[in-house]
Amino acid sequence: MNKHVYFADTPSLAFLTIWQMSPPLAAILALTEVIENSDAGTMFELVQALNDGAEVLKRQAPNPISPNAGCELFIAFVTLFPHDSTNFSELKRELIRQGQQYATEALTYRHKIANLAVGFIKDDSVILTHSYSRVVMQTLLLAHKRKRISVFVTEARPRGLGIKTAEALTAAGIPCSVILDAAVSYVMDKVDFVLVGSEAVVESGGLINAVGSNQIAIIAKAANKPFYALAERQVFCHRINTISKLNLM
Repeated sequence: MNKHVYFADTPSLAFLTIWQMSPPLAAILALTEVIENSDAGTMFELVQALNDGAEVLKRQAPNPISPNAGCELFIAFVTLFPHDSTNFSELKRELIRQGQQYATEALTYRHKIANLAVGFIKDDSVILTHSYSRVVMQTLLLAHKRKRISVFVTEARPRGLGIKTAEALTAAGIPCSVILDAAVSYVMDKVDFVLVGSEAVVESGGLINAVGSNQIAIIAKAANKPFYALAERQVFCHRINTISKLNLM
């Protein structure tokens, strides 16, 4: 798999690794390419092409929730964008520019969130995190530069993404212990708070995240431990199809 994405017309996006780019952001950039390659001559045709592209992205993603959030955000933006029907080619160029500009700005959101979140982290904090989240990783790495912290990381089965988190934290010199998903209750009394990322945040305020997040939140509440979720702008969405309350945390 190609681990790099190139965007020749956008210098700040000229070279990104897939680990730097969140799934919603990647989805937005993919849809700008759909516009660029589309021969649609009306807004109806363009939105249809974007919806078709979004379905392809969701089918190919291991977890379709995050790409769905990015697709929904961008398609809503395109649908509501003021336009002059007499110059549709110019409209498409402007939509591409706006999408790429948003992606450029979105790359700074993670750093801004990390800076804000570090203010909630005290020296010698013991933190529990779940699975793998880019924004959580950036926050923990920044906190490590300014304060002393240690981290418990769940395995996050079945995908085992907690192992990836633990390897990255250990490589950065952060004291880190991997625990079984079933051991969350055992270590909860030892941690100061829980810090997780977000696959999506829905209109009702429900948080969708890796399997196991719900039980961790319940245990944290029972133990009177703060539970913080970090979410970038592009994971907020109005609706997610075929999702039940069991998926919401």
